[in-house]
Amino acid sequence: MNNDGTSNEKIKLTIEELRKFKGFEAVSDSDAENIIDSLAQLAIIAYNLNIEENGFR
Repeated sequence: MNNDGTSNEKIKLTIEELRKFKGFEAVSDSDAENIIDSLAQLAIIAYNLNIEENGFR
């Protein structure tokens, strides 16, 4: 638990949540898992880049 009461647990988009977005309604489970994993990796890269560029390390 963080100081602000939030959890450190990672929250990942579910297949059902992904399918709510326009264009992803009929995506297969396998493709959805690949898309979700790619989005998670992209988010980590963007976060780390932001940290590095703003000197928060």
